Amino acid sequence: MGRRIQVGLGSQVGLTSQVGLTSQVGLTSQVGLTSQVGLNSLAFVDRRAGLGTQVRGHGVPLVPRLRAVSDWRGGPRRVGIRSMERWSIELEKEYFKFSAAHFLIFEDGSAERLHGHNYRVFVEIEARLSQHGLVIDFKQVKPVVRELVDELDEHWLLPGEHAELRHAEREDGSIEVRYRERRYVAPREDVIVLPINNTSAENFATWIARELKRRLGARFGDLVIERLRVAVEETAGQRGVYLYERAAP
Repeated sequence: MGRRIQVGLGSQVGLTSQVGLTSQVGLTSQVGLTSQVGLNSLAFVDRRAGLGTQVRGHGVPLVPRLRAVSDWRGGPRRVGIRSMERWSIELEKEYFKFSAAHFLIFEDGSAERLHGHNYRVFVEIEARLSQHGLVIDFKQVKPVVRELVDELDEHWLLPGEHAELRHAEREDGSIEVRYRERRYVAPREDVIVLPINNTSAENFATWIARELKRRLGARFGDLVIERLRVAVEETAGQRGVYLYERAAP
C-alpha cells in the first residue's frame, strides 16, 4: 500500500471495501471476522485502544480492541461472562400445615376480630452440592419442618413484640390479653407468644425460617445454607414469603 487510507466508523465506509481483512491487515485472525463483515458490525469498542494506532508497514489505522462483537446473524454476542450453577431442594408436603387463631393489627391501630386459618408452609433450601450430589437429604429436613408446624398447630398466636398489645399470666393458670379496649382470657396452654410484632403471614414465615435454619444448623453442622425461602399461605392464593441469602464471604 503506497498511500494512507482512512477508515471511518460511519455507515458509508465499511472495512471490507477499503482494506482487505485477511491479506492487508490480518484482522480475521484477531477478531474472527470474515471478509463480508464491515466495521459497522463491530460493537462496544474499547476506547482505550485508540483509533490512531498504525499497522506496522502500512499507513492504515488498526481497528481498536473489542470487548464484544456483533453477530451478523442477530444481536450482540456477549463474551467473557462467567456462568453460575446453583442447586436447591423444594418441599411442599400436605402435612406442612397448622391451624391457628390470631388477629392482625393495622397501621391505623384498628384490628381484626379473633379468627383462624388453616396455614400451609412451603420451603426451599439452596446450598452447595455435596460430593454425593445432594443439597441436603429430604429426610433430614422434613421432620424439622413438621416439628415447627406441630408446635404452632391449634394455638392462639400472639405477637409478643407489638408496642400496644399486653399479655400476662393469671394466678388461675390462664392468660389475659389486652389490646386497647379489648380484653381476652384464655387457657395458658392454648396460647403461644411469638417474638414478632404482628401475626402476619410474612412474620410467621420469618419465624419458621429462622427457627428452621437454627435447628438444621444445630443438627447438621456441615450444612451451609446459601439461600432459604419460606412461604406461609393463609388462604388459597395468598402467601407471605421470607427470603434469606447468605452474605458473600
